[in-house]
Amino acid sequence: MKQLIYTLTLLTSISAALGPAVAAEKPGSPVTVLNLPGSGTDPAAIDYQSLPVLKGEHAIINPAALGPYPRKSDKIDLRDLRLNLHNYLIYHDGKFWCIWSDGPRIEDEPTQEIKYATSVDGLHWTAAKSVTGTPKQPHAFIARGLWLRDGQLLALAAKYQGHGAFGPPDKKHLELVAYRWEPKQDKWVLEGKLYDNAINNFPRRSSPPRTGFSPAAIRGSMSAC
Repeated sequence: MKQLIYTLTLLTSISAALGPAVAAEKPGSPVTVLNLPGSGTDPAAIDYQSLPVLKGEHAIINPAALGPYPRKSDKIDLRDLRLNLHNYLIYHDGKFWCIWSDGPRIEDEPTQEIKYATSVDGLHWTAAKSVTGTPKQPHAFIARGLWLRDGQLLALAAKYQGHGAFGPPDKKHLELVAYRWEPKQDKWVLEGKLYDNAINNFPRRSSPPRTGFSPAAIRGSMSAC
């Protein structure tokens, strides 16, 4: 029996580097995606042999585990394992924080919750713990991002009922909620509901100083799928 290992790959945005090139585009023309020093926009001109080789190490944040409904078979596939999906990563207060959706099997089934782990160096991680707690049937959560807002770390979550978050509002009861990390209590606490019948893919990148906690704080960054 082979253990399935999930690894987390961090992707850094290059939008800032492309800013000047995008700004120079004429209105209505395609946006330049590739514009590198030396080769410009021609991918055939890239000298791959001269590019630096970056070395790294893989780390297991949360090992694969059998779900509650394994089939009687000599072979194991994803349907037999607990779900680990929708991972988000942020660096805050001297360590890395990772959250993800953790469910009984395939994506977005009832009782799916959000779990988290932390690491000082990105290689050695704490044991997974729950952000939301395990909801009772037919409720479930989907991890929707880590957001540093006014110095507080928030874990965003889509809360819904049934299998999957999308459908008639009177059946899904979809909400976007936030959990706040409380260092003194060493746990996540429910901050509140942000918006009804809404879901996001990424948290807001920045926010001006605010008082109170208002749904309008991230309403502009919503994307209903």
